[in-house]
Amino acid sequence: MQGDLETRVLRTSFGYEIGRIASMSFFPSGFGAAEIALIDHSDVVAKEVHRDESRYMGGPYDEHIKDMLILYEEIRAAVGQEYGFRFQARIRDLVSIILHDVVEDDRGINEFRDRLRAIKSNGSSAESQVIGSFVIGMIKGQREKIVNRLHSEMLGSIQSLSGGGKDASGLSLEAAIALGAVDWLTRHTEDREYYQSVYHLCRMHKKGDYIKGLRGGHFQKEVMNLLGVAPESFEPTDYFTMRVFLKLLDRIALARERKPRFGDEEARELEQACQQNEWLKDMYGENVKFRAENMPGLYVMKLLYRSYIVLNNVNLALNEYGSRIAGERERNPAAYAYLLGIIEARKLLIKENQKMAEELKQRYETALREDALGEGKVCYIRDETDATEKANPAQFEVITGRGPISRGARYDSMPRRMLEDMDKTEIEENYKDAMGFKKLQQRFLDPARNYIDVSSGVFRLFGIDGLTDKLSVVTTK
Repeated sequence: MQGDLETRVLRTSFGYEIGRIASMSFFPSGFGAAEIALIDHSDVVAKEVHRDESRYMGGPYDEHIKDMLILYEEIRAAVGQEYGFRFQARIRDLVSIILHDVVEDDRGINEFRDRLRAIKSNGSSAESQVIGSFVIGMIKGQREKIVNRLHSEMLGSIQSLSGGGKDASGLSLEAAIALGAVDWLTRHTEDREYYQSVYHLCRMHKKGDYIKGLRGGHFQKEVMNLLGVAPESFEPTDYFTMRVFLKLLDRIALARERKPRFGDEEARELEQACQQNEWLKDMYGENVKFRAENMPGLYVMKLLYRSYIVLNNVNLALNEYGSRIAGERERNPAAYAYLLGIIEARKLLIKENQKMAEELKQRYETALREDALGEGKVCYIRDETDATEKANPAQFEVITGRGPISRGARYDSMPRRMLEDMDKTEIEENYKDAMGFKKLQQRFLDPARNYIDVSSGVFRLFGIDGLTDKLSVVTTK
């Protein structure tokens, strides 16, 4: 194992890298010293917020960031190969990826979110609504403080590094746009439901909506001013497509984080390195675990539910804005590159969803068969699901008040302990949901209902009826 003290990256005997993200072998090249310094600053902030935090599959928090950055490079290459179009790596993308969870995982925000969960669990009485609105207001205030502080620190860092010249102005704009995206990517901390935040993230908004506080927080107004957007004009398409693209990267990375990252020997080597290496210990703390934890089936179900919420809203966004963005290829190549990235990332997320749905189906079938009557239950649920689809296929295309999306909304905000309990006590319902997700997956895979022709600007993609920023039950005959 070798450690490079200048670049602060340790490379293990099995070729794994841990430490300073900007010095890792996968990191895109071509950035100047001030740009790298901004990335490093972001890396330090993310590591401090997530100190001592471990991933389910083992390793420190920034394994998730690395997964997203590797995906970013994978998709940039795929866009070049598939479409012959250059998807340029941008500082705003990298900083957003590195910082995308710092608001959500702030300790103060987490405390308010716990209070909001407790209020939700007490029902929807008028008193609960009032208290919930108060807590949401506190979350918004805390969010604004965090983002403004990060922006101020970034500006100070940029000025000291660049001497305040022309480069500083461009880099300051990149930093502001990055933090605007960060502000959007974790807005579900204050929205009442995850599907509400994703719906609005995947919609284009006018500067006036931001000014009036109808959408986004205070910092969105700052970004619109810096971008020179007129009050009644929509936000730039590259700003919009950027956050949609990054949201997809986040969901793909989370979907892939289901299996142990390290074997026993590999984990042991990394544990020893973090105990013996002072700068690694300083980066990550002393309590990071490199051995995977057991991931409850309902946690995987939660991942799958959220991924379908994102996929549905991405489809809606492409249906509404895809043609317009495709037409901007020449005058706004950045937006066009993000559009192609969204298309490629969407394919990857659909594949990951397919794997998760099959994994859950197998998991709950196995659990059911442990019971003496289990085989009969498996056959009954499977036959019942198929019969429902045959009699009324639309049941798996709409919000019914039952099924995986409606139930997913129920357990989406539940803490891990409750998910673990439900995983053991609601096996039959969980199996029904897994079967329902497999039926839903077929709708996202159906070529007759999912057609994209970028060159012609044609986008016709499946959407779940009844799913917007609300779950509205749709009656089917």
